[in-house]
Amino acid sequence: MRPTAHIITSGIIGVWVGLYLKSMGYGLISFLSGIIIDIDHIFDYYRSRGFTHELGKIYHACVKMDLKYAYLLLHSYEFLLLLWTAIILFSLGNFWKAMAIGVTQHIIFDQVTNSINTFGYFLTFRMIKGFESDKILKKDDLCDSGKQST
Repeated sequence: MRPTAHIITSGIIGVWVGLYLKSMGYGLISFLSGIIIDIDHIFDYYRSRGFTHELGKIYHACVKMDLKYAYLLLHSYEFLLLLWTAIILFSLGNFWKAMAIGVTQHIIFDQVTNSINTFGYFLTFRMIKGFESDKILKKDDLCDSGKQST
């Protein structure tokens, strides 16, 4: 999902969270966590291509998934499971719930809209595949983007 779409969906869900929890502060937390999760794309860019200050290069490479590796450490169902388990086991408050809602909706929308293997949002699957993008993305989309699949 493109960043603009994440901003819109996170905004809508953030308003809903704020109304439901009766605090626009919690709505803001949900909104921000639904966007900030994408920071792991920057790590992937640096790992694949090296350091740069040129945000445009990072943006275009990440949107096109034109990177050798896709670690996406925060984009994982395992991370969500740990987060929601901690919230339940430790009776964590609305701050954590709002954050978890933002992250959860982000991953769900990514799963539905991105050209990634069905199991691509499982960190263990990406580990098994060596975090190699060409083994995680859908094969047809690799051909469409000019990449060669192996």
